[in-house]
Amino acid sequence: MYPVTLGAPLLFRLYHTPIIRTEQTMLKILNDQTTQRLLASAMEGVGALDEHQLAERLADAFMTQLQRELRSREHLIVFAGPSMAGAVALLSAVTLNMLGHTTDVTLLNDSSSGVLPEVVSWAKTRALESGLVLREVSRDFAPPKMDHRTIVIDGICGTEQSGRFTGSLANVCRFINKKRPFVISLDMPSGLCAEDNRDNDPEAVIHASATYAFHSPKLAFFLRENAALVGDWKVLSIGLDDNSLTSDVKYYLLEDGDMEGAFGSRRRFTNKYDYGRTLLIAGSKGMMGASILAARAAMRAGTGHLTIHLPAGADTMMHLAVPEALVTEDHSTEGFTGTSEDLSLYDAIAVGPGLGRSEATGHALMELIESSTRPMILDADALYHLSMCPEKLSALTAGSILTPHAGEFDRLFGPSETDYERLMKAVEMASRYACYIVLKGAFTATCTPRGRVIINSSGNPGLATAGTGDVLTGIMLALLGKGIKPLHACVESVFIHGYAADLYRNEASEETLTASDVIDRIPMVYKGFQDYSTPWDKTL
Repeated sequence: MYPVTLGAPLLFRLYHTPIIRTEQTMLKILNDQTTQRLLASAMEGVGALDEHQLAERLADAFMTQLQRELRSREHLIVFAGPSMAGAVALLSAVTLNMLGHTTDVTLLNDSSSGVLPEVVSWAKTRALESGLVLREVSRDFAPPKMDHRTIVIDGICGTEQSGRFTGSLANVCRFINKKRPFVISLDMPSGLCAEDNRDNDPEAVIHASATYAFHSPKLAFFLRENAALVGDWKVLSIGLDDNSLTSDVKYYLLEDGDMEGAFGSRRRFTNKYDYGRTLLIAGSKGMMGASILAARAAMRAGTGHLTIHLPAGADTMMHLAVPEALVTEDHSTEGFTGTSEDLSLYDAIAVGPGLGRSEATGHALMELIESSTRPMILDADALYHLSMCPEKLSALTAGSILTPHAGEFDRLFGPSETDYERLMKAVEMASRYACYIVLKGAFTATCTPRGRVIINSSGNPGLATAGTGDVLTGIMLALLGKGIKPLHACVESVFIHGYAADLYRNEASEETLTASDVIDRIPMVYKGFQDYSTPWDKTL
């Protein structure tokens, strides 16, 4: 489930009237600390909310969404803990009871003093005054009856838990998980940290069927290891200003709304070289399909002048598949062994699709990396050869782009046990080598040399098929060749690639998607996010 569309434009173009998009307007992805700072800031300054008002606002947002999805007269079990999520759960239970739902409420109080946080105590009083039957449990937990048909509201902890869940609350989580009800978690599945869960116990975390996050998604939502814990998720707007957090936020989510009007019209008095002179080094004996897919994608994405360096004798095949492209031939019929071309003539260079893994190709690629003064896109087999000579990473021109999937990344930088560990390593490596790492996956993440991560929201599992990575490389080559900055080229390419796949899924199915289907729908992505307006139009 993708989050709701929020935010305003992020990116800009160099070849038409710019649409400026900033970090302030992107949807921020928060961790435990920044979430707490956001809530604290809501209770400070002019127009500040007190804790009671904040809890009411959160409960109202949750109930507005929940009422759209509940059938009439549902039976619900509510678990509230000693946290803001607990107060929200109690207030929500009051509303559910008023709407005619049978509501079983358990307030978990595991503090040694038995004293509840003030906002929870206040919400408890509100619940009792409404006539709601409420059980407060400190040690001896008498569990309510539930099974897989039961709907549970999880308000035990939310984002206020830091570190591993232990003790009685962990036992409650285990009990709920064992019964396998339909669980809706408030903000976060209780027991799950918003960012780093490497030392956590998944069995002591609520296994949510759905998570309703307040204001923003959490990094944990985008990581494979947490998928079974988070379930489907949605972001609920609560009307808070998070601009004060910008300097503390490292993760951002690119959504459809951020791309509105991102593609503009070409200037009238231009020629093909104004839209990029690009070079694709790709293909080897038995793997020419990858080079064809990347070339076709580059042309569809709008490159002005594409040259493809291929094994000797492969020119006829490419001319038939991509007649718009020029071809230069290698001395070898097997694969890439070097090129005598003046690389400075090109605005962007991509290396890797179908390149092959021969020793000669590896030597030629290392020489290319050492001699080139231009940033390059390295993909597929280029990453394999780089992993055989990792010391050459230091020779990469600043601003180069690496596009590994998880397996390629681990081969290049060492194995990672979790997606979180892999992402943190990608952030570190992007900074160390002054490059951009596009870590491909269910939520592809672009890691920047400045330590920022932009996660993409478009795309679907249909992209898990041969050749789609080659298509992404071609799109990226085209955008980089147009003079678009590397960060923007990475982020936009990933979005275009994923959105084209989504268009096909809507027409047919994920199961039947091929790489060529993605290429064929690139024009529709451009059309859908095109802005043909002129500065004059914008003044009307």
